[in-house]
Amino acid sequence: MSHRRRQGPKPPSFVDCISADDAEAALDRLLDCLYGQPRTGSATSPTATAGAAAALISADAEPHSEPHSEYNDPHTPSKILPPPPASSDAVFPDTFVTHVRKHPDPVAFCLSVARRLSPQIVAERSVPVIRKLVKGLAFTCNKLFNRQEREGERLHQQNEPVLEEPVGHALIKQQERLLEMLQDPHITPLLSILIESFRLPIDEPIHDRVLCDLFNRLCELQASPELTQLVMTYGLYGRFDIPELLSKFVEWMDMHSVQLVVGKNTDLQKSFADRLERQCTQHLETAEAALDSGRWPSPETLSSLKVLSKHGVKFLNKWRLPLPNFLSLSIGCRLQSMFWLINDCIFSQSCRLDFDPQGCESILELIEAIVMESDELCDSAATVDPSPNEPVSQQAQIRRSWKPLMQKAAVARFLQHTETQPTARFLASRFALGSFYDQTAVRLPTVPLKATRHSSNRPELSIYTNPAPIHFVDTPEQLGALLELLKGPADAEAPVDIVAVGIDCEWRPDILNISVDAGAAAIAPSILQLALERAAEGGQVCFIVDLLCLDNTALAELIRTVFDSVDYTKLGFDLRSDIGKLAAQYPAIPTQIRNLVDFSTVPLPSEAQIDALASSPIGNRQEPAHLESNKKRGRSKFLPSLGEATQVYLQRSIDKTHRISDWNRRPLRRAQLNYAAMDSLVLLDLFKVHKQILESQPPPAESKRRKRKPKAGTEHADPL
Repeated sequence: MSHRRRQGPKPPSFVDCISADDAEAALDRLLDCLYGQPRTGSATSPTATAGAAAALISADAEPHSEPHSEYNDPHTPSKILPPPPASSDAVFPDTFVTHVRKHPDPVAFCLSVARRLSPQIVAERSVPVIRKLVKGLAFTCNKLFNRQEREGERLHQQNEPVLEEPVGHALIKQQERLLEMLQDPHITPLLSILIESFRLPIDEPIHDRVLCDLFNRLCELQASPELTQLVMTYGLYGRFDIPELLSKFVEWMDMHSVQLVVGKNTDLQKSFADRLERQCTQHLETAEAALDSGRWPSPETLSSLKVLSKHGVKFLNKWRLPLPNFLSLSIGCRLQSMFWLINDCIFSQSCRLDFDPQGCESILELIEAIVMESDELCDSAATVDPSPNEPVSQQAQIRRSWKPLMQKAAVARFLQHTETQPTARFLASRFALGSFYDQTAVRLPTVPLKATRHSSNRPELSIYTNPAPIHFVDTPEQLGALLELLKGPADAEAPVDIVAVGIDCEWRPDILNISVDAGAAAIAPSILQLALERAAEGGQVCFIVDLLCLDNTALAELIRTVFDSVDYTKLGFDLRSDIGKLAAQYPAIPTQIRNLVDFSTVPLPSEAQIDALASSPIGNRQEPAHLESNKKRGRSKFLPSLGEATQVYLQRSIDKTHRISDWNRRPLRRAQLNYAAMDSLVLLDLFKVHKQILESQPPPAESKRRKRKPKAGTEHADPL
């Protein structure tokens, strides 16, 4: 005998709710459709008791664990869990519009449903869910109003008597009901979405009071779309503090609303930028005071400074406002770039377990470059003539130098960890901050740095090196000799002795792309590496071309010759970014590049191909552990980086110590030149092993196609 679980009564449908005029049940049904779960604590929902019982769990239990038996006692404290997040693809039910038309007064019924949206329901659910519900009600009422207007026009044209109340009188009644609901503090202010559908006019003093109250209540909910609607739909720019509202949008990380409200209003753009500048100045002063007292700035100060400066500079560039006039925003953005470099330096040191400042000299040079550029920005701001309308305090602020703050912040950040204090001492000596270092080292609490080296039983891989000669090309004579070598002999029939060319570019990190000129172009490449595999001599050589000091016409001819030639194979890794930056400066690059091998698009070798690499002179190879796991999961089909390709094909690792360097600085250090050369020379060795894998594989068998038998009655007769 089979036992079937006893089911409770089904929740009422929209037809039952509307016919019985039960707005509470209709609200529960709408929330079920939008949330996928009955509303907890609803008095009319048939599943309310079960939902409340399921919500009684221990405070220490997991969110979806079963309730404990000891919590069945009503006197035992219980915890109501927040409902699970609503599905993002949930939509307002279309059938509600059809069913609500059967009600004698459908618009009044929709308002009855909206009246039950209390702040408690918004807290139980979420603002996006209730917003979606109110938008559905607004859409329904809008369709009902349009239907009533069309019906009234039809009766008027046919000269038929109108038995019902005129549409205009009914609309006025509903507007009065909505206005009363908007003033009720026990109803959610999200009902402001209904204002546009109900054609509510804003032409009386009572409406101004209602809008001000709605404005404050929506700010408490952080409902930026509704605030934007109030401001833009009714032109309330003169009734509220719009720069203050825009600052709240930035605090809530809603930049889209900022763009909508500001638009092309230049006066509003300037006033809002001035407000962001003042707020950023206050946070910078707070951070500087904390550093002077031997403390690290609070997380709230740093977080607010990051949000204001990051988005403020974006707004300045978009609105074409000069950065020297907004010095604090520019300095705050550069401060975040410096913190990013310092964190990368600390991570690199912890991975290598080498905390010698000389090991991260490239990043330290970039930190010094950011400090110097910030000082130059302050000098350029000092030459700007302040506006006569600006207060004296702001005029003095424009001429202020934030260089000491940048230097102290860099030293104090390295002082936070015991292991990185030698780097802090090195920077303090470079910045002449010996006394600040001595005082802060005693006051600032330090924490040990956790080791980030990944534990593995696999042997450490040796660093890839190549003894090929390296030539730095920075004169027209050297550039001409390289161009003749790439073009080959003058005799067109003579073969070119170049087999392959490894191509790579280096440029200043994009994180430093904060120009004084608003809307500045992207950073151009600084050097071009060309590693040549020569067939006649059987050797390799690397040329590093300086793109900053040579003539652009000669450089364009060199780049066109490299990419347009079909005599040798071009090699690279993720060449899209390199070619994109080169094409922005030298448009002579052809759109279709032939004989190109991009290792970022080469599929991962199979296990049989990896085994075949054991006979290579470089030695036994082993695939990285995380690549093996990714292949088993089927998540990775290509090599994710040049370092991974080097590990797979050569069982070597690439030294990425100078990955982030100031490539615009001249002269380049020898370590930078070696790093740049290895990035291009390794492509030649990868190509050798890749060809060996392809040549070791048997040719694919020819597919044998079966001849189709002709259908009956379709045989062709022999013409003979």
